[in-house]
Amino acid sequence: RIEYLMEENPELDAGQFAILYRTNAQSRVFEDVLRQRGLPYLIVGGLKFYDRKEIKDALAYLRVLVNPADTVSLLRIINTPRRGIGATTVDNLINAAQELGVPLWEILSDETSVTTLAGRSAKAVNRFAGMIQEYQEKVQEIDGAAILRDIMEDSGYLQDLKEKGTEEADNRIENIFELYNAVVDYQEDNEDVRLQAFLENASLASDMDNLQEDQGAISLMTLHSAKGLEFPIVFVVGMEQGLFPNSRSLNDPASLEEERRLCYVGITRAQEQLFLTHARERYFWGSRETCIPSQFLQELPEELIARNVKQMRVRKSRPQSKVVEGDIDWQVGDRVFHNTFGEGEVTHIFGKGKKISVAVKFAELGQKILDPKVAPMEKVE
Repeated sequence: RIEYLMEENPELDAGQFAILYRTNAQSRVFEDVLRQRGLPYLIVGGLKFYDRKEIKDALAYLRVLVNPADTVSLLRIINTPRRGIGATTVDNLINAAQELGVPLWEILSDETSVTTLAGRSAKAVNRFAGMIQEYQEKVQEIDGAAILRDIMEDSGYLQDLKEKGTEEADNRIENIFELYNAVVDYQEDNEDVRLQAFLENASLASDMDNLQEDQGAISLMTLHSAKGLEFPIVFVVGMEQGLFPNSRSLNDPASLEEERRLCYVGITRAQEQLFLTHARERYFWGSRETCIPSQFLQELPEELIARNVKQMRVRKSRPQSKVVEGDIDWQVGDRVFHNTFGEGEVTHIFGKGKKISVAVKFAELGQKILDPKVAPMEKVE
């Protein structure tokens, strides 16, 4: 769309466009596409995807698996997350490797040497080395996406972020999920699916990012970072239930109202043209999840909207059921039929009155949060 608008309007340049999203993790796919199309971009109020700490940490784990002699990556992850390996222990191990003229990994991978040099931290170092050795053997057997997912779990990296319980930690987790999606995308688009090939591609992407100039570039930023800024043409992306508004706000009226204000911020950043988009499906740890359009889209004046996709309609012909219309008194335990997901049962109710969402557990697909006003869903009697 940006390329089309620039071709049709030669007076436009990249600096007149902005792409706004709810969470930092959403930038990755746009960065990849803009880089592939040769369109300059900059991240406002944040770091580019491959420059973020958690992405560098995750890639360091993968690089060590492929090349254990990569001492820089090894030092980055040896105590990340904290596993009781202090700076003095690391210095002792480095000094021994330098004295012997061997890579640090050669010392770490020898249990006897570690026990001699690491003192009370020896058990922690040996556990770490054992985990790395285990995954080095798996690299030839398991695809890169699965390796990333499993080592982020087994290393304790994801658990450490979950225990922090902060919005920043949640954003870091979402970025790691998005890195997983990047590996999946690479494997689907390329014949060479080796982990080494993906790492080389990621390094190239990072180098290209660093070469880009900021002038005349498309602006990518979170909605929070967009406050006070305006652009001629704005895209607000990812307008889906559970993403924007985010899942934490669906059962909290005050938080939902804050999300609505944030939506207003995004809409009012556009001086001339505004595009509001949502995905039909998203990947989550490799599984495809169907997306429900944001309830905020339904709150906009219909006469001001030009749609380029068909709205979902509730199917009105199914025996022994009735279509949900108007104000429904939803109850936990209600049975429903969804055109795509099949039969399910309501397990939770979020919100009140006309602004509610329901969590429905489907037999084969698990639990999904839906907006009953727009979902193609019937209440089974």
